[in-house]
Amino acid sequence: MTDSTARRLAKATFALYVILAVTYSAFVLATGPIPGRASDSKLGDLLFRLIPASFAIVAFLILSRQPRNRIGWILMAIGIGWEIGPSSIGEYALSKGMAWGEIAIALSAPTWAPPIGLMGTSLLLRFPTGRHLSPRWRVVEWIAAFAIAAATLGIMFAPIDLEEVGFPNLQNPLGIEALRPIEKVLPVFLMMIGATTAASAVGLVVRFRRSSGRERLQLKWLVAGGAAVVLIYIIAISLALPYGWSTPTTPLFAKVLQTISITSFVLIPIAIGFAILKHRLYDIDVIINRAVVFAIVVGFITAVYVGVVAGIGAAIGRGTRSGIVLPIVATAIVGLAFQPLITRARRVADRVVYGRRATPYEALAAVASPGSAAELSVRVARLAVESTAAREAVMWIRAGEELRPAAWWPEDGRAPSPVRSSGNSVLLPGERYVYPLLSGNEVLGAISVRLGPGEALPAGDEGLLTDLAAHAAVAMDRAQKSFDLPEGVVTLLMTDVEGSTALWEEDPSAMARALSEHDALVQEAVSANGGLLIKSRGEGDSTFSVFVDAPAAVTAAVAMQKSISQNRWTTPRPIRVRAAMHTGEAQVRDRDYYGGVPNRCARIRSIAHGEQTILSKSTRDAVGNSLPRGVSLLDLGGHRLKDLSAPEHVFQLQHSDLRSEFPPLRT
Repeated sequence: MTDSTARRLAKATFALYVILAVTYSAFVLATGPIPGRASDSKLGDLLFRLIPASFAIVAFLILSRQPRNRIGWILMAIGIGWEIGPSSIGEYALSKGMAWGEIAIALSAPTWAPPIGLMGTSLLLRFPTGRHLSPRWRVVEWIAAFAIAAATLGIMFAPIDLEEVGFPNLQNPLGIEALRPIEKVLPVFLMMIGATTAASAVGLVVRFRRSSGRERLQLKWLVAGGAAVVLIYIIAISLALPYGWSTPTTPLFAKVLQTISITSFVLIPIAIGFAILKHRLYDIDVIINRAVVFAIVVGFITAVYVGVVAGIGAAIGRGTRSGIVLPIVATAIVGLAFQPLITRARRVADRVVYGRRATPYEALAAVASPGSAAELSVRVARLAVESTAAREAVMWIRAGEELRPAAWWPEDGRAPSPVRSSGNSVLLPGERYVYPLLSGNEVLGAISVRLGPGEALPAGDEGLLTDLAAHAAVAMDRAQKSFDLPEGVVTLLMTDVEGSTALWEEDPSAMARALSEHDALVQEAVSANGGLLIKSRGEGDSTFSVFVDAPAAVTAAVAMQKSISQNRWTTPRPIRVRAAMHTGEAQVRDRDYYGGVPNRCARIRSIAHGEQTILSKSTRDAVGNSLPRGVSLLDLGGHRLKDLSAPEHVFQLQHSDLRSEFPPLRT
């Protein structure tokens, strides 16, 4: 299914939801009094419609931007599931004395099971990626699907009364007497739904513990929304215990809180919308941090007043003097303890939200760990956040007259653009905290960090970041000079992102993030097969890698194209990479390759299409009979290349997991 078809389907399903919701509301408003109904609250019915509305609206917002997003389709199914039951039609018919209304009520009785089941299992098991954490979690979803189907059919055809839907005096007109024993089995199916929901919650916890970066923040949004709903519900249930839930004797304040608790379920799809659409995604830590501080302060003040006024007052007796003195004493205690309490509460909140920060020694020692310049850049950006109060960090590397972002943390955070920087100056517009990487008088790069609104970097953190930049400069200088390029006959692998210029024009931020993912996928494929990524960013959005072993280069190309084609890109169109391989004896100078071999490889790359990998005849000969398993070569014949006199006989790399049909080569 294409994206355009998926978007049209999303619009159609949302239109179906709107029709169902309007129909339901119209019948609710037109329904008169119904004899024998346990409760009759049109306002409550209409307020409840906010829940499916929130699921459907958030689903439509997600699917209009990401039409293949499985979480969006699950949300849409939940929203429509709540509206699909004909209960409002049945109630309208009963209020008008129409006997068939009983059948409509019976049909709607079990329709709560599918949306509840989807919320409790599929949504939790698949959030936020749309995929299971591992294949074994599918079993939980299968068991839940069976239990939901069995409960739905059992409730619909069991010969029982319809008390659960507000009609205790109405027998199920669809009930089949032969199925009466199923009444004893129904609780088992309901318990299975509860058990699979609990298992799904465990799966969510496991996913959270294993997550990092953007996925962890997305999970925090869902957890925050769910926690708010649970807290509101617990308070509402606690206050309802003496009076009952929405009974004639329930006080007005309790009814209001009960209504709020029901409608609070809208927080779950709203939180999911923030997470999936990444709107203010990184604000969740600030929200949780301040909520923890607020909870600690409110809890302390409440404990002091209860302990002093109620506790001591009960012990010494309630006289006129104590009734005045004790509140004053409690206020004095709160006033004296307030500032130290705020300080400690913030420390606790930081520990809850950010975990244990790295100590200065741990941060500086980690910089000295061996690794490539690319690995060092990621490590430094991560340490700048994990060891200080910074929310975001960027590691910049000098490249000619530019400072380019080599890595940033969180990995899915903002993607800055290169900055012009002449001489040895380090001027980054809009950045308040910048720490240059100096090797003598030469600027190798810089570390920049950002904090939350209104926050300032503590002096201790500034000192640590200065030391971190100094250590990073030494490590970066060593990393850039440490590797020796293989000489003699080598196989070069060159890649380029097709249509990258247009993608940069359409969505620079998304493209910057995508290029970071692209670089990581290329690096992983090259390193895993014994290659060396010489340039992770050549002209445009190209890469340049070298291999001593030609079959290893072929294996790396297959792995790279497979991972790139299967990745879920957030750019307007998926990233498509064209690649070329050429083997020969290259000239090495100043840690780079020169001469005819890299030039011919670049020309071969220029005739390929996105997702296509082309090999020269020399690479085909070097591979010989050692093609990796499942790989074959398609002979594309000889082609003339720009500025090269001799034509090149080229071959297309073939694999069952890769695209194989392409237009003619661009020669």
